[in-house]
Order: sequence, then structure tokens, then C-alpha cells
Amino acid sequence: MAPLRWRAFLAVGALLLIVGLVVWEVVSAHGATGAVSPIGLVAILVGALGGAWLVAAWLAHSVGEPLQRLTKMAERMSQGDLGVRVHDVPPGVTHRLAEELNAAAEHLQGQLAQAHARGRHYAAILQQMTDAVVAVDDRGRVEFVNRTFANLFDVASGEAAGRPLENVTLNYDLSALVSRALEQGTVQRDRLRLSHPQERLLEAVCSPLTDGGEVIGAVGLLHDITELREVNRVRQDFVANASHELRTPAAGIKALAEALQAGAADDPQRGPKFCQQIVEAADRLTEILDDMLTLTRVERGASLLEPRSLQAADAVDEALSQVRPAARAKDIEVTADIRDGDRIFADAESLQTLLVNLLDNAVKYTPEGGSVMVRGHRVPGGYELAVVDTGVGIPREEQERIFERFYRVDRARDRATGSTGLGLSIVRHIAEAHGGHVSVTSAPDEGATFTAFFPALQGDSDAQ
Repeated sequence: MAPLRWRAFLAVGALLLIVGLVVWEVVSAHGATGAVSPIGLVAILVGALGGAWLVAAWLAHSVGEPLQRLTKMAERMSQGDLGVRVHDVPPGVTHRLAEELNAAAEHLQGQLAQAHARGRHYAAILQQMTDAVVAVDDRGRVEFVNRTFANLFDVASGEAAGRPLENVTLNYDLSALVSRALEQGTVQRDRLRLSHPQERLLEAVCSPLTDGGEVIGAVGLLHDITELREVNRVRQDFVANASHELRTPAAGIKALAEALQAGAADDPQRGPKFCQQIVEAADRLTEILDDMLTLTRVERGASLLEPRSLQAADAVDEALSQVRPAARAKDIEVTADIRDGDRIFADAESLQTLLVNLLDNAVKYTPEGGSVMVRGHRVPGGYELAVVDTGVGIPREEQERIFERFYRVDRARDRATGSTGLGLSIVRHIAEAHGGHVSVTSAPDEGATFTAFFPALQGDSDAQ
């Protein structure tokens, strides 16, 4: 449209100039005097007007039209369209201006692409963080939450944006922490308790975001310390329980030794009896310490294991040989049901510890004349060993806790059997260190079945 307009202007200007020149030539040919006639003036005026029209048309083509195109380009750039460009500009000032504007648009487009790439990179990092992250504006409205934050507060990331933080989290303490950071412009720290959707303990840090000294928002970082608190509680309970368990035989040894010092050593009846009790208490003390050392070792996980492919029947026979004397003393039948050729991928020493602990427990809690059996069979992905007894059984409500350290279903009965309360905890840690697990099915007076699963070696067809 624009090229047609300037060409029409050019044609009209040229026509006027030609008409003026023709009239002037006609006047000159008829011998006009030195004075300019009215017709000559008209010819001069028409020629001047044609020349002016030509100049205007040229300017419109070479300056006005390119400037109009450059103006439209600038308008589109201001609206965010950085892909627009101006081409085919005639040589001159506007041509140089078009080149500079195109170069500026190219540069801005590159800078914006880099900024978007960096933004996506940082957003991906924040999304993958295990700590919860939230960013708010200066009014406390949510601008960004990462995936951990959304899961922690059970909220969809897209639904949080633009809403007040307190409405999103339903947690007044967190909102108050963020508000203090916005108002005071300083880093705020606190420990928060979360009750919804689940109870968690959080270590929170909130930092203000500033621009030229003005607070424009804040970012909060929430670190879940629930598991750490639980570990500390378990450690404290372990120390307390271990101290209690060790104190009992130690106190007995001290009391018996003092009795011997007081003259019981010369008593032909009490002296030997007290000495035997000291030996038994010392044995119990040694057993507790051995189990504690074993538990400490297996809690370190797979780093100390050297798993390899083992004959399942040989491992079970070796464990049975260690518990048969105690089983014969109670007239308990101990058998195994393992198919020849079955192999299990495990650390040999740890597997023995697991089997002996399970078998020892089964013998201790099975009445005289009962039976204990070890069954083994291949399962998808690995191998299962099950120790089945006809003992007193375990109440259903106690089954989830029997793998805890020092936990006893019946403390008086367990101490009478010589249990340290650590055997099943050792079993669980050994199974988990191999990447497997242990479970129990039982009912009171109906015996119990403890099942340990050991994964197969990757690509080991024999264990499938």
C-alpha cells in the first residue's frame, strides 16, 4: 500500500513539472518580452509546485515511510514481540537506524532467551530440592513454591500462586515468620510444628528480598527435621534401655560378690551357688554387650557386607547345629525344608547371625515337646527364608514393635528366657542391609512365622 502511495505522489509531481516546462517553452517560443507575463508566472508556479511535489514524494519514500515502519517495529517490541525486524530500507539515515534497531532487537531476544533458560534451570534446581521453598511478594502473597513445599502442605503448586501464604499453609507460625522478615528486613529463624496434613517438625529460615534497599518480597526455606528428632529419640532410648539392661546383671554380680566377701565364700552351700550365679550374670552381661556390638555393626548397613551366592541348605544346617543343644534340652524338634541346589545371595556371617537369632528366639518361646522348622524357597526377585515355630505366639498389636531395640512383649518372661531384647532388631537391620526385609505372622498360642527376604544378585538366573 505504501509503495503505491509514494509512486502516485511522484507521478503527480512529475506531471506538474512537465506541464510547467511546456508552458514556459510555449511562452518563450512566441517571443515574450523581458517582462514575465502572467502565463509565464503560472508556468513558473506550476513547475515549482511540481518540483516541490517531487521532493515531497522522495522524502516520503526515503524517510517518512521507513520511519513509519520503524515506529511500528518499536511498538511491537514494546509489546514483547522481539522477533519483528525491518528490511529493505533505502540507503540513508533511516537505513542506519533500521540496522541499529534490528541489532538491538536481536540482542534483546538473545538476552531474554538466556534469562528464560537460566530461570528454567534455577526453577528445576528448586523443584528438586529436598527442602521446602516458598517465595512471596511484599504483601505476603505466594509467588513460587517448589514440589517439596507443595507435598509438605498438601497443596497444588498452581493453586498457591497469588494467594496469601497463611491461606495456602494454614500455619500461623510460618506466616508470622515471613511477616517479620518483610517488616524488619532481616533474616528470621524459628522451629515450626506442622500438624496438617501430618505432624512434622520443621527448621525454618526466612530471608527478605531487596531491590535498592527496598524490601520487595521474601523467600522461606523449610528443613524437615522430624526424622532427625526421631533418631535422637531412638538414640536416647537406646542409651537408657542399654543402661538399664546392663545395670541388672552388673548389680547382681556386685551383690553376690559382696555376699562372698562378707563370708558366704566359706559357706559350703551358699558359696558355690553364689559363684555360679556370678558366672551366669557375667554371661548375660557378655551376651548383652555382644548383641550391642553386633547391632552397631549391622546398623552401618551394606558397607561392611560381602554378599555372595551361597548354598541355602548349607547355611541353614550350620545355623541349626548351633541351636540343637538348646532344642534337645526342651525336647523340641528342629527341622529344615530346603531344596537342594537353592542358592541365596547374602553375606555369609550376617546370614548366620540372622538365622541363629530367629532360631534361638523360636526355641526359647516354644514349649517343651514343640517343633521349629526352617523353610526356604525361591520367589520372584530373590529368596525367602521362614522360621516357623509352635510357640506362645505374639499378639497382633505387638507385632509392629517387636523389631525395636530392647522391646519386649512380656518383660518378665523374656528375662526368664535370657533374651536381651536385641535379637529381632539385629535381624531386621541385616535383612534391610541386604536390600530385603523381614516380617512376622502370628497369633497368641498359635506359634509364629518370621520371614526374611533376600534379593537376588542382578542378572543371577539361578536365584530367580
